[in-house]
Amino acid sequence: MRFDDINLELIRCFVVVAECKSFTEAGERLHKSQSAISVRMKKLETLLGRQLLDRSSRSVELSSAGELFLPYAMRLLHLNEEAIGALQAPEIAGKLRIGLVEYFAAHRLPALLVDIQRKFPAVEMQIRLGLSSELFRALDANEVDVIIAKADDSRSGGVPILDETLHWVHCMEKPPVVPQSQSKNKHGESGVLPLCLMPEPCIYRHRALKSLKGVNIGWREVVSSSSVLGLQSVIKAGLGVGVLGTSCLLPEMNILSEKDGMPPLSNITLCLFGPHKEKSRLIEPVLSHLCDVVDEKYR
Repeated sequence: MRFDDINLELIRCFVVVAECKSFTEAGERLHKSQSAISVRMKKLETLLGRQLLDRSSRSVELSSAGELFLPYAMRLLHLNEEAIGALQAPEIAGKLRIGLVEYFAAHRLPALLVDIQRKFPAVEMQIRLGLSSELFRALDANEVDVIIAKADDSRSGGVPILDETLHWVHCMEKPPVVPQSQSKNKHGESGVLPLCLMPEPCIYRHRALKSLKGVNIGWREVVSSSSVLGLQSVIKAGLGVGVLGTSCLLPEMNILSEKDGMPPLSNITLCLFGPHKEKSRLIEPVLSHLCDVVDEKYR
């Protein structure tokens, strides 16, 4: 079935009338006469084949069809403005060197970068992954323009952009047995928790061991991985329990909570450090889009 196209001017007129509940006031806002507003509304109702307004001598109210149509009308206007704004905005172009801690949505990072390249095709990006300490050194050496790293009490000027919740995680198919405060089994041996960790210096490792020490749970390190991707792999294989942030969780993983006998973990905050002022024109839109995508799709 083919439908006639609706002129956006008619849609804008309808939205303003719905907001004002008056042809006279809507005409003043749109700089048109009351009769011109009335004509446009009748034309829109004819095109749609439905009465959108209930008119009386004192007010104008939306009919049930008008209530149904209003959110669509507002979305059409918003999309129109967004499309025009995107085309009229000055093109963002230049070279941008970004340092990212690897645990920032690690396994999803390639897809995120492809998405950014599509959004900003004229931006030449160089991405550097590493530990927070490595990225701070790179920033100080002017090897990167901006970094997203863990909040550091010894560094000022960081702008918080993302709070990351940390979780104890394990393979869904191989749930671990959590020892209760150095409890012993029937053979008199102390139970220990098999851990998959990243080596020092690592905030995940620090938070995990500090948390276990606070409740006196024994542990042993079964795997040490230098990357988040490696850590994800060994946890998926069921080799032990690990600590990951929300953005790094995989469908094959389960979260262990206090109900399972695991102590709570404190969150970490990722901050933006830098940037050089001359790069702010590039950094702000790219970083804003990156964080929006993470929040929308992966949180």
